[in-house]
Order: sequence, then C-alpha cells, then structure tokens
Amino acid sequence: MISTLDLSSPSYWELQSYRYEADLVIIGGGITGLSTAIEVAQVNPSLDIVVLEALALGNLASTRNAGFACFGSVGELIDDLKVLDRDQVAGLVAMRYEGLQRLDERLGEGHIQWSGGMEVYRSDGLEGGKCLGAIPDINDLVRHATGLEDTFSAAEHQLDTAWINPLSCLNRYEGKLNPVQMMQRLKDVAKELGVRVFTGQTVSSIDVARHAVIANGQPWSYGQLAICNNALAADFVDLDVKPVPNVVGYMYKPPIRPLRAAYHLDRGYFYLRTTDEGALLVGGGRHQVDQTAPLQEQIVAMQGVLADVLRLVTEDDSAVYDGYWHGYLGVGQERLPLIGSLHTDVYYGVRLGGMGVAIGSYLGHKLAIKMTS
Repeated sequence: MISTLDLSSPSYWELQSYRYEADLVIIGGGITGLSTAIEVAQVNPSLDIVVLEALALGNLASTRNAGFACFGSVGELIDDLKVLDRDQVAGLVAMRYEGLQRLDERLGEGHIQWSGGMEVYRSDGLEGGKCLGAIPDINDLVRHATGLEDTFSAAEHQLDTAWINPLSCLNRYEGKLNPVQMMQRLKDVAKELGVRVFTGQTVSSIDVARHAVIANGQPWSYGQLAICNNALAADFVDLDVKPVPNVVGYMYKPPIRPLRAAYHLDRGYFYLRTTDEGALLVGGGRHQVDQTAPLQEQIVAMQGVLADVLRLVTEDDSAVYDGYWHGYLGVGQERLPLIGSLHTDVYYGVRLGGMGVAIGSYLGHKLAIKMTS
C-alpha cells in the first residue's frame, strides 16, 4: 500500500536537515564513488560533498563480488594482450596495482588478506603449458608496470581433483577480502571527513542547465557532479559502458578443505575461494552464455554453468549450492576504464570491466585530481 502513496515533496525538517544541494554530488556509492568523495574531502575539507546510492543495502557490484583483490592472472594478461598492445596492458596492470595499494592503505591492516592467487588449468587442455611457459615474459611486463619482481611462479595448488593440472601459477601479490566490511569501512572514512552518504536515492536524470540531478523525484543542486555508477552510467551520458551479470554460487559446508589462496580458472572467467567461515564461493561463467540474451536469461544460464563447475571442483555429482547471488559489471567494447569530463563541472569514472576492487580506488584518485586541480 505505501508504494502507491505520493511522498515526493520533502518536509520542512527534511529540507533543513538534508540540504538538497552540495558543492559536489556523486552518483554511485560504490568503491569509485566513495573513493572520489574521500580524496576530494581530504584536499578540500570545507567542501560539502554528497554521495547518492540507489540501493538501500549494498550496490550493484562493490558488495556483490566474491572478494578478490587481484590485478590479473597470467591467463588473463595473455588474453588482454590479444586485444591491447603491450603498453596498454602494462597501463592496466599499473592502474589495478596502484588502486589495490590505495585501497589497502585506506582500509587499514587486516582488511585485505594477502594470501596469494592461484591460476589453475584443466588437465585436458593446453592452456596450462602455455601460461606456465609465459611466466618470464609476463613477469617482465608486470615489473615494468609496477616495479614488482617475480610476481608469478609455478606452484602446486590445494585442489584434490583429477580434472585440474597438478601445476598452477601463483601470484604472490594477490589477496582476498570481505566486500561488505570493505564498503562499511569506506563509508566510515567518508563520514569522518564530513561526506554525506544517502542510500535509496535512485537518480533518474541529470539537468545540466539547472546544475541538478533528480533523485526520487527531488532535485539535488550541485557545483560539480561526478558520475561513478559504473554499469549504469549510460543511463545519463553517451558512454560505451553497459551492465553484464556476474553470478556467484555459495556452499556453506563444501566437501573440500579450506583454500588459502584465491583461485582463477579459464583466464579468470571462473574463480573460487573459501571464506574465513569455511564456505565455498564459485563465480563467473559469463564467457559460456549468450551475452545477447536478456539479462535474466544470462543469469539463469550462468547458474547452470556454475553448477557444473561445482561438481567438478568437489568431484561430487550430487553437490549443489546453498544459493546464488548476482551483481552487474560495467563493460564496453574496450577493456580500458573511462575517465573524463563532459563539461567543466561534470565528470565520470566508469567501465571497471570486472576489476572494480582494484581499479575503483585508482579512478577515485584520478577524478579527485581532475576536480580539485
């Protein structure tokens, strides 16, 4: 019944308390949006900054991922080199690595577990030999991009299953985290700096002439505007970015031992890990479904693909997930993120390409520089 009632006009108290205007309004309360707010507030603490997030709990991606802190496995980087030149791939790695360092510093000790990442390979394919043979070259690329030495090395994994090659590739600079705890910490940091964060604020349009965004029917006036809602940015501006689903299945008591590292398979299109509580998370699979199909059909198809992977990982044909969740990645025709300005006072940082945990803090830093310089 309440959904049919008109509550679009704010009360006197709301107008006085919430002040529907700000020096900087940020659309999107994920990693990029909050990182932008934090960095601008640190440079100009006197600015009034507002973050508008559509969902009341969590968001499309930042709290709906599997909690990987990574900048690319050997297989992923080889795949990147098929469509980007070497300097572009090195640039992507540098962005991801810098973003992870900024995020780690901002969250504080204990939030990211730097437990390493293992890329595993199917025993019936050639990918393992190709990736393991490419380690010296990819290590050289990463060294030039980040300064890290001997990032990747051949290693034995913890999966007791015959369908995986015994040898895998270890990235010793990778980690894992709890996405909800990460986002709560970022919100706390932002609020400590005086940033006003509002959830349940669905932005429907941007009125550039009036310097206003319309959220839940209410205009918010801005001095500057930052569009940081990643997959949905094209709802407001003409950018090459669209939402694609990301599905993760979870099993509370899996018949496998806990995994120390985070795991990648099939060039990172599949990934799995165990949590501190012992649950198994298995995600990905969008490369095996029709990406032209309606989003809900893609989600159902990915659940089926992940069910097959679970049976392989556990070597149990009767294994089933206790449940699934899904979020949305922001992707486009190209793999590089989009950052820039539409006007002197409207900026954007979007198209994180499934690497939001790594790139989000980097984009926030670059947006803050653009808006404060």
